[in-house]
Amino acid sequence: MRDYNFTTKIFRTFFALLVLLQASVLSGQNPRIPVAGDIFYSGFDAQSYYSAFFEKDQAEDLWNFSFLKSPYVSKLTYAPCPAIVNGQRLNCDLVLSTQDGQKFYYKSQGENIYLKYALINSDMTKSGLMWVEVNGTMPEIFPQSGTYSLEFLATIDRKELSAKYNWLYAKGEKYSFSIVYRYSHSKNERGNVEINNTREKSLATTFNVSVNAEFFIWSKGKKEAYPLNPFLWTTYFKDDIIQKSFSETRMYTEAYVNDVLRYKTSGRQIVNIKIQSKRDTRLIDDGERSVVIYPNPTFGEVFFDLVNYPKANYKLEVYNVVGARVYTFDFPPSANSSLRADLSSLNRGIYQVAVFDALGKRLTSQRVNILNP
Repeated sequence: MRDYNFTTKIFRTFFALLVLLQASVLSGQNPRIPVAGDIFYSGFDAQSYYSAFFEKDQAEDLWNFSFLKSPYVSKLTYAPCPAIVNGQRLNCDLVLSTQDGQKFYYKSQGENIYLKYALINSDMTKSGLMWVEVNGTMPEIFPQSGTYSLEFLATIDRKELSAKYNWLYAKGEKYSFSIVYRYSHSKNERGNVEINNTREKSLATTFNVSVNAEFFIWSKGKKEAYPLNPFLWTTYFKDDIIQKSFSETRMYTEAYVNDVLRYKTSGRQIVNIKIQSKRDTRLIDDGERSVVIYPNPTFGEVFFDLVNYPKANYKLEVYNVVGARVYTFDFPPSANSSLRADLSSLNRGIYQVAVFDALGKRLTSQRVNILNP
């Protein structure tokens, strides 16, 4: 009997170790909740793709995203949340500051974090930034199955309006909006993901998302709804308001804090691709200033991302191979750090492009290949 009990204990111990080992292996697919000091590698793929490119190979149990490429990646750090911002006492634990001046403030609750406040890009304001308060139940890291919501609330005083929105000046003293995202869980899926030249176990979660936006004008103490054209909404929300509904997928691996990949599916198109890329791309450290030009080569449209530069007036000059200036453009104060120029009027060839600040200081000079027919 003593031998039987000993054998039983050995078997139970072995079985328990086997379960723990299996849990350890599966934990490689579980999301990591960020804490102060954790690094977030903020990158993106500026292209759009057909949804077929993002489908899982069921035979190999693999999502292959080796084709994704970010023009550059900003190395960001989660920091402790300050107690007071602009005279307002905040109830938050973490803040993530991005290279374009945006800030996202999170509150820890249970085993997750929730977005509570944000300073976001906005072409409605002179500063190019807007303070919003966030209410809702949507967690930042791997939401479980169910339905969730996020409501963004902001108010703009008339004196804060940018020149682009001066036409609102006579309509009221202040302006407010409410933007509500509703998330309905679609599916969770485990498998392997090939990304950043590595293959890792991954967990993907997908939600169906609907967006409802309301804009209000305050005049003489009265609040009235105003039918703002979707294309005139502030930068951060504009694309979502225009689409109204889409699905959003987030993918997690053990090697990354937060999701390693996040994208939206609208119809048959994959858009708004955000990727934490560590390899084969330009890494810009937290606070480092840099000017990144993409795509290159291009058929005409070129973006100039002024990473960690202030929102201000910038000038573009383009020179041909013999050094003659063939194109100039004055960028107005931007709502974000991504400036756009259309060079499709230029002939096919190699050009030297230079970006200058308002004082005439050259920030960068790079070659761009234009592939016009």
